Amino acid sequence: MASDDLRARYKKIRDNIPAEERQKYSEEIVNAILNNWDFLFAAYDKFLMYYPLGSEVDLLSLAGFILMKKKSLYFPVTEGDNIKFYKVNDLNSFKEGTFHVMEPTDRTEEYTGGKAVSFTPGLIFDKIRNRIGYGKGYYDRFFKKYPDVMRIGVCYSECMADKVPTHDGDIPMLLIFSEKGLFL
Repeated sequence: MASDDLRARYKKIRDNIPAEERQKYSEEIVNAILNNWDFLFAAYDKFLMYYPLGSEVDLLSLAGFILMKKKSLYFPVTEGDNIKFYKVNDLNSFKEGTFHVMEPTDRTEEYTGGKAVSFTPGLIFDKIRNRIGYGKGYYDRFFKKYPDVMRIGVCYSECMADKVPTHDGDIPMLLIFSEKGLFL
């Protein structure tokens, strides 16, 4: 099946998960991440997050935890063909931006590299940690520029496939979390 057909199919699957169930799954995903925090993430000081759009996994409670831990937290802004991540100090300083995504209003401190973890959204992930997003390649270009970023995919288990088509330039995740836990 072509990538565009898969995107449409899995977006419909994700959108058809009832809102209260998506919220429950999001909480379970955050709990799975926190249950692995000391082992996987405690040594990191920089975290790249996304603001949930529509039916995406909601990690805002994790973002609050990261801020409470006094770690640096960055959210993306689409600029031309790229995304850049900007540091936020609270979760109240966002405005609607490109593609209706909530973006940080303060853009004074950009992520420019270094040891970091990216919690990465996607429409579909497969069992070998490939990802299909919305098809613009923003995250793939970002990860190519910053190969040392620990790439963590997050999704509902209904959005896991056996195998998805890949293209040159696609960057797989290192780990994936769903409401069923950590997928290696």
